[in-house]
Amino acid sequence: MTPKISVVIPVYNVEQYLRDCLDSVLAQTHADFEAVCINDGSNDGSAAILAEYAARDSRIRVSSQPNGGLSAARNAGLDLAAGKYVCFLDSDDCLAPEALERLLSVAALFDLDLLHFDREVFYEEGVTRDPYEEQNFFKGTYPEDEAESGAAHFVRRIRNKDFQCCVWTRFFRTDFLRENTLRFHEGILHEDEPFSVMADVLAGRVMSIPDKLCRRRVRAGSIMTGLSAARHLEGCLAAWLDLSAFLDARADALAPEVRTAVRFRLAALMLSAGKYRKSIAGDVPESCRETGGIPLERRIADAEQWLRDQEAAEERANRTLTQKLLAPLKCLRENGLCYTLKRIFGGGK
Repeated sequence: MTPKISVVIPVYNVEQYLRDCLDSVLAQTHADFEAVCINDGSNDGSAAILAEYAARDSRIRVSSQPNGGLSAARNAGLDLAAGKYVCFLDSDDCLAPEALERLLSVAALFDLDLLHFDREVFYEEGVTRDPYEEQNFFKGTYPEDEAESGAAHFVRRIRNKDFQCCVWTRFFRTDFLRENTLRFHEGILHEDEPFSVMADVLAGRVMSIPDKLCRRRVRAGSIMTGLSAARHLEGCLAAWLDLSAFLDARADALAPEVRTAVRFRLAALMLSAGKYRKSIAGDVPESCRETGGIPLERRIADAEQWLRDQEAAEERANRTLTQKLLAPLKCLRENGLCYTLKRIFGGGK
């Protein structure tokens, strides 16, 4: 029988955390799921743990492959996923017990291609608390009883300044991903960024809910905390190229506000590249010295200037709006009610 949901779990040398992850999946209040576990060349005890859980519960499906990295494992899991819906869970994280039940109920009720949700954070002992990690993902407001287009939702997220690229806070209709041939760029870091932006923009029906359904573990030595600045720089630039190519290919089909929103993410990626560039001791890798034929330093400077220009334009627009709102009050104070009403409704001078 085809499961309703596929939970794709890439696994690489996480024997210390894997049981917690799998236990959280098996404890779900919604039972009609499969956990597609991709053993990505682990050389610790992870493979044995996966075999143990697969023998215990037929909903645990295990596939092994040579180590190809997180993106390759996610792509392999997506290829195997049989559920109508799919989500991605990192093997050192956990799901809240009600996660799948809640996500399925909302996605099915509103016939969604994509559903965003929030997460809570917990820390390994000895890891410094990070105020950024502890923020709620959703700072703005979102429709609670109706879906909107993915492009409109993406613009709203950018304007609210609460866009997050984390793929593990998204619940997808599987056929939507396949119809749009959405795949993770293999062999890079920051692979979530182009994948998530493309999915957000292309989705037909999207919603966000504030429920904290993923429990994210912050630990030393994870992919995001344990690898070199050079690897992060390479990943940012590769993600920038992917997203830039997407924007170029679809520029004519996207509304101006959507194109601008995508450019915000491109600028953010380049600023992240600049941060990693500053932290590299020694020479920048040859592959990172230019992007699309433009020197890296110029790309970073252009992104910084573009963001300054956008901020200045927003300030001007806000001042103009304030002036428009205050103008009737000034007219009322200086000329009285009748004259002001004539001006507002086109009654002349």
